[in-house]
Amino acid sequence: MKKFCLQSLGLLIMAVAMHCNAFAQSVPCPTVTATGVPTVSGTPGVVLPCGVPSATLTATPPVTLAATTTYSVTSIVYAPFSFTGGTDATSGAGLLTTWDDRYGNVIPLPFTFCYFGNPFTSVVMGTNGNMSFNAAVANSYDPWPISGPLPASGVAQPTAVQNCILAPWQDLLPTSGGATLKYAVYGTAPCRQFVASWNNCKLFVSAPPGSEATYQVVLHETSNIIDINIQKRVPYTGWNNGYAVTGICNATTTLFYTPPGQNGTTFSATNEGWRFTPTGAASGWTYTWTGPTGVVGTGITAVVSPTITTTYTVTATSAACAGATVTTPITVTVAGYVYPITGTLSMCKGVSNTLSSMSIGGTWSSSNPSIATINGATGVLTGVNAGTATITYDLGAGCFTTAVATINPIPAPPAITPQVYCQYELPSSALSAAGSGITWYGPGVTVGYTTAPYAVTTVPGVTTYYATQTSAFGCTSDSASGTVTVKPKPAPPVPTPAELSYCQFFNGAIALTASGSNLTWYNATGTALGSAPIPATTFVGTTTWFVEQKVDGCPSDKAPVNVTIIFKPDFDIKFSRTTICQFDTMRLSYNGPAMVGPGYFWDIPFGMTIVEGLRTDSSIVVRFDTAWGAHTIYLTASNLNGQCFTTERIDIKVVPEPAAHAYIKRDICIGDTVTLALTNHTDNSLTYAWLVDDTLLANSAAVNVITASSNSGGPKKITFNILGQHIIKVQTFAEGGCPSKLAPDSLYVHALPDATFKIKSIRNKVCLEDSVLFSANATGDNYAYLWTPEHYFHNVNDPEIWGRVENVRSIVTLTVTDPFGCEARSALEINPETCCTVTFPSAFSPNGDSRNDVFKPLFAGYHRFQMFRITNRWGQTVFETTNSNPSWDGSYNGVPQDMGVYFFYIKYDCGGKTLEDKGDVTLVR
Repeated sequence: MKKFCLQSLGLLIMAVAMHCNAFAQSVPCPTVTATGVPTVSGTPGVVLPCGVPSATLTATPPVTLAATTTYSVTSIVYAPFSFTGGTDATSGAGLLTTWDDRYGNVIPLPFTFCYFGNPFTSVVMGTNGNMSFNAAVANSYDPWPISGPLPASGVAQPTAVQNCILAPWQDLLPTSGGATLKYAVYGTAPCRQFVASWNNCKLFVSAPPGSEATYQVVLHETSNIIDINIQKRVPYTGWNNGYAVTGICNATTTLFYTPPGQNGTTFSATNEGWRFTPTGAASGWTYTWTGPTGVVGTGITAVVSPTITTTYTVTATSAACAGATVTTPITVTVAGYVYPITGTLSMCKGVSNTLSSMSIGGTWSSSNPSIATINGATGVLTGVNAGTATITYDLGAGCFTTAVATINPIPAPPAITPQVYCQYELPSSALSAAGSGITWYGPGVTVGYTTAPYAVTTVPGVTTYYATQTSAFGCTSDSASGTVTVKPKPAPPVPTPAELSYCQFFNGAIALTASGSNLTWYNATGTALGSAPIPATTFVGTTTWFVEQKVDGCPSDKAPVNVTIIFKPDFDIKFSRTTICQFDTMRLSYNGPAMVGPGYFWDIPFGMTIVEGLRTDSSIVVRFDTAWGAHTIYLTASNLNGQCFTTERIDIKVVPEPAAHAYIKRDICIGDTVTLALTNHTDNSLTYAWLVDDTLLANSAAVNVITASSNSGGPKKITFNILGQHIIKVQTFAEGGCPSKLAPDSLYVHALPDATFKIKSIRNKVCLEDSVLFSANATGDNYAYLWTPEHYFHNVNDPEIWGRVENVRSIVTLTVTDPFGCEARSALEINPETCCTVTFPSAFSPNGDSRNDVFKPLFAGYHRFQMFRITNRWGQTVFETTNSNPSWDGSYNGVPQDMGVYFFYIKYDCGGKTLEDKGDVTLVR
C-alpha cells in the first residue's frame, strides 16, 4: 500500500488545450538544396561552356524553426515506434521495473533538445508515466497523487509536473505483470527521434486485468516537436479516483498544455496520437558557400568563377535554441578541360597504386613498360624497375594530360651490432644498425618505431630485435635481426660477521672476512682496496666497508660491514664568548664525539638560570641574572652508561647593564637647528648610539648633523629634512659592547607655511592703477600675513586683500607665519600695461541669440570715453553716447535698423593723452 500521502498541485499554471482532427503528419526535416545557372540538359549540377566564366548558385531555404516559448496541441494519426525495443531504463539499484514511485538514472540524449526555451542534453524517466528534464530528481521519489485538473488551488506542484512531459502521468506499478520501461534512438541527424516507452504497466493496487497502460513519448531532433502515443489507457476509479494527466509543463509550472479532456480526469484512450508543436518566434537561416579556397559567398546566392571543374558546398545555419546546420554540395563543370592526373606517382619497385582523373572516358598508357606498367582501363600503376616513365591519360580528339612516374629501388637490409650486458647494467648506448631511415621492431611483435631502443637488462637471457631501413624515396628493405645478451647478476657475498665493535685504542683488531668468490673490498667512499681491511681503533665512530663478488665477469651488489669504535670521553664545552652582558643568554653544549649510552650533568653557580633544557641534557641555554663577577660552570660527560666520564670547566665574566637618557625640543620647523644631548647616564657607559626613527643618526636621511662633539654622547647640532613625527632614541654601551635599553623621545617637524599667492583679477592682464585682488594660497587658524609694499594695501593681516598697482614695475611680497612660528616668504613681480589699444569687430548680428548681438569697443584697463557715435551711409547719427562702457544694439529710437554698412567715431583718454579712432561695421540680420 502507498506510504506517501496524496498531495494536491499548487501554483497558478496556464492551461492551454487545442484539439485538431488532423491526418498523420511527418515531422519536417530541415534540408537545403542548391541549384545554379547555366546548365546543360542531361548533365548534373552546373556546366560552364567555353567562354562562360561564371555561374550563379542559389540555395533553397530549409523549413522554418519556431522557438519553444509556446506550443500548440494537435491530434495526429496513431503511428507509434516499438514499445519494447531499445535499452532498459535503470535506477541506482537496478531496472526501474523493480521499483515503484521512483525516478531512474539520468539518460543522456543523443542530441540537444529545447523545452520551454531551454536546451537540455539529458532526461530522467519516472515509473508513473512521466519524463523530467530536471537531472536533480534522478533516483528520487516520483510523486503519484492527482487531486483533479491542473492547476490545483493553493498547493505546490510536485516534481512529477515541474519541467516534465506527462505521457500520461498516473499511479503505475511496473514491478509486476511483465512491464518494461525502455528508451531508444531512431533516424539520422539532424532529424533523429528519442523514444521513451512505458509498456504493459499495471495500475496500482487491485486494478482488474486488462487495465494495463502502454504509451510513449517521442522527442524530435531540430524541430523540438513532442509526440505522445497512447496505445491504451483504462481508468480504475478504485485508486486515486482513476485520475490521469496528459501534457507538458515548464519548470516554474506557469505554462501547461494538455489535450482536451485529459487533465486530471478519468479519461480512456486507445490508439491516440498527440503532437505538441513549438509556436514561438521563427528563427531565420544564414548561408555560407565554400570551395577549395575557402568561403566564396555568404548570401542565399553566390557567384563563382572556377577554371576547372569544382565542387562547392552551401551550409545553412539556424540560430534557434539548439541550433541546426545542414549542407549540400553542387558541382560546377568546366567543359573542354582535361583534369590532371591524381594519385601517387613516386613509388617503390613492386608496389601498385591507382591513378585517376576527374575527366571520364579516357585511356591510360606508359611510355616505358619496362620501368612501369599501367592498366589502360583502370589506371592501376605498377613499378617494375627503378627509373622513370611518362604516364598519359587520353580522352581522344587531341585531349590528354601527362605525368611522370618515378620507380625507386628497394634498399638492402641493415646490419645490426650485437650487444652483451650484465643484469641491471645501464646500457652505454642504444642499439645501432648500419643504414639510413632505420625502423626498429621488438622484442616480440611490436609496431615499428624510429628511435633506436636501449637494451632491457632487468631479465637475464637473449633478446632478439629487428630493423629495416628506408631509402630517401620511402622504400623499405626486408628486416634484419640482432641479439642482446644479458648475463645474470650473482648474489652478494655474506660477511662474517656483518656488525663489529671495539673500544677506542684496542690493538687486537683482525681483518674482515666474507664468503664468496673473486671478492673485492671497498671503503666507505667506494674506493676498491687491495685486500680485506683491518679496522683502526684510534678514531671513534662507526665505519662501513663493503664487499662484492664477481661471477662470469658480472659483479654482485655490495654487502656492508659496520665496525663501531667506542671512545673514552675527550671533549670541551662549546660556548660563544667569555664576557657576557647582564640578563643575556648563552647556549652551552657538549662538544665531542658521539657516545654509546651517553650521560651529562651541568653544575652552574648561583645567579644563573637554566631557561632551556635540563641539567642532564647535552646542551642547555642559561641566563646570567647577576653581575658580581666571574661564573664557573662545570660539565661531566660519560659514555657506556657512566663507565667512562670526564669533567671540564669554563669561566664567564658578567658585565652590568648600563643606562642613558636624552632630551630634545618637542616642536621645530623644517630646517631649524636643534641641540641633541644627554640628560643622565650610568658610570659604566663607554659609548653611545643615537637613532632617528630606528636608523642610526649618521645614516638617517631625515637628519643633517651640523656640529658634533668628539664624545659619542654629544652634544650635537642637527637639522631635519623630513616632515612629521620622529622618534629619537639613545643607547649606551658598556664593556664588551653590552647595550642599555633604548631610551626614546619624540618631536614633530613642521613644514614651512605656503607663502605663495595669486592675483584674482577679472581681466586677462593687469593695467596701470588697477585695483587688484591678491589671495594667499595658505589659509588657517592663527596664521599671520604681512603684505608689502605697505602703501599698496590698507589691511596687512588678511589672506585676501585689495591693492592698487601704482608703479610700472611692482614687487609684491607676502610673509606667512604659522602657529608654531614657522615663517615663509614669496614675491611676485607685476608689470602693468597702459592698455590704450581699442579694437572693433567688423560685423555684428543683433538677432537676440546672445551671440554678437551688440557692437562695442574692445579694450583692457581703465578708459574714459568722451564720445562714441554711429552714423548710417547718409550721414544720419543713429547712436551716440559718452558712457564708459558704450555699446550699440543696432536700433535707432527703438526701431531696428536695416542691414548694411555703418560708420563709427570714438574719442577717449588713456595714459595721459587723448586718442581718436574711426571705421565701419556691417550689420547682419
